[in-house]
Amino acid sequence: MALGLAHVSHTRWVHLHPPVRGSGHLCISLDPGSKARGLVAKAKNMKPIIWVGILLIVLGGLALAYQGFTYTHREKILDVGPIHAIADKQDHVSIPPILGGLALVGGVVVLFVGAKKSS
Repeated sequence: MALGLAHVSHTRWVHLHPPVRGSGHLCISLDPGSKARGLVAKAKNMKPIIWVGILLIVLGGLALAYQGFTYTHREKILDVGPIHAIADKQDHVSIPPILGGLALVGGVVVLFVGAKKSS
């Protein structure tokens, strides 16, 4: 206890009571979730165009980082009566870096336009 202040602790709140009665009290919030609730409220108020801009930025960044993806599919090689032969085949789809760059730049532009309209 500092300066004769009595601390009374409740769930997520600390009340500091001065030593002199009737002079009021100071209430300080120690709720770590209050900032998170504010961010959630801001996210709920965001326009869909801003979400599209964020999505384009993420997809453009991923396209530049990985420059394509690989997938596996099964292919029948032999199907004669009770005999079946299946092979796993991997194919690669290339994404040109220019496409990733365009998505990234387009996402930034859409984000700024959406933010400017919401202001």
